Amino acid sequence: MKNYLKNNLIFWLAIFFSSYISYHAFKKYFYYKDKLIDENFYLVIFFLFCFFFILNILFLFFSKKNKIFIFKSYFLIFISAIFIEFFCSIKFDNIKLNYLIFFQNLEFDKRSGKELFEKYNLYPSFPVSTANFTFIHNNKKYYPLSNISNSKVFLPNEEGFYPIYQSDKYGFNNQSFETNPDIILIGDSFVEGCCVESSKNIAGNLLRNYKVLNLGKIGNGPLVEYATYIEYAKDIEAKYVFWFFFDNDIQDLYRELNSEILSKYVNIDNYYQNLKQVNNIKDIELNKFYYKKFNKARSSNYINSFERLIKLTSSREKFKFGPKNEPKIYDIFEDLILKVKNNVEKNKGEFYFVYLPSIHWFNNFNWKSYDKDILNIIQKNNIKYIDVYDIFKKNKNPKKLFPFQLDRHYTSEGYKIIADSILIEIR
Repeated sequence: MKNYLKNNLIFWLAIFFSSYISYHAFKKYFYYKDKLIDENFYLVIFFLFCFFFILNILFLFFSKKNKIFIFKSYFLIFISAIFIEFFCSIKFDNIKLNYLIFFQNLEFDKRSGKELFEKYNLYPSFPVSTANFTFIHNNKKYYPLSNISNSKVFLPNEEGFYPIYQSDKYGFNNQSFETNPDIILIGDSFVEGCCVESSKNIAGNLLRNYKVLNLGKIGNGPLVEYATYIEYAKDIEAKYVFWFFFDNDIQDLYRELNSEILSKYVNIDNYYQNLKQVNNIKDIELNKFYYKKFNKARSSNYINSFERLIKLTSSREKFKFGPKNEPKIYDIFEDLILKVKNNVEKNKGEFYFVYLPSIHWFNNFNWKSYDKDILNIIQKNNIKYIDVYDIFKKNKNPKKLFPFQLDRHYTSEGYKIIADSILIEIR
């Protein structure tokens, strides 16, 4: 019996593994059915691992010689997969940055976010939307859309220092919450100002000529951006409203649609949470959330890293192995952006769409990754459009508009160029 188990252990493990994957693929197939993810991807995975399950049962009856050959093949596949996953998970930008720090004496603040929070009473601009954080007040669940109000907030360290700003009365990166602005900015971390001083981000540059309301927040996707506009700016009659779009926004929209609260902005007409009325409660709950986040056991980070390794997450992301986008996601995006556009025009303002590039658009073979479906929406609806790629490429070395020419946000110069292009557009 011991010899039997020893000789067939690898096949029993393979049987367990294939049944486990098949079970979860089958669950995901029904979970995503009639949603915006292509559920047929999981159906293919289910049948593939069912076949693998049957195959390993048959292997149990093979001769010892054939079993050894199969075992060696499994081992080679396993080692190759782990090696590819390890290689894909390497963050080469971090290696380059560490080289600059250690070998070229680059001054770089090495304090952690936890240290800034605990020792200096600074709050992080944490992407609450990615954590799907909610709180309950008077038996009603709320989804916060901003940082803690009237507090010192720090942004990520990308240029050697942590930019710090004083949040406004609702938690956004404004000197004060402007109720009569000329310009409203809607977007994610690029609009919030990652990772430069407030005076040097897009809003900071525009403030020299106009009154600006900055509603940008790190981690935002299109649905959170729409919800933020509804909660904080729907009734404001600004002359210009700019919606900023980045490559990962459609994937963010998928994530946001899984939120029970956020999905109501799509499915219920004129839905809003009335977050202004619970702003003080929001601040208290966010403070609790941050304490919990920074006191989280380090072991959980190791567990997350191990899970990513086992699931080959980095490899699948690198080679884009996963379910395809359903066309309906773009219908939802179009509906969101047109609702904002129509409301802006009802308030006698002008609506602009700004497409932001990543550093990968400026590599040696001039690769661009415009989302054609997004461009079709913009063109079809005659939305005024600013292409930042075309503006950046006029620079002799566009990569210098990114910190240390790494895959990060923009430098102060990059943000100034965007602000200048906006000024040219509206003058």
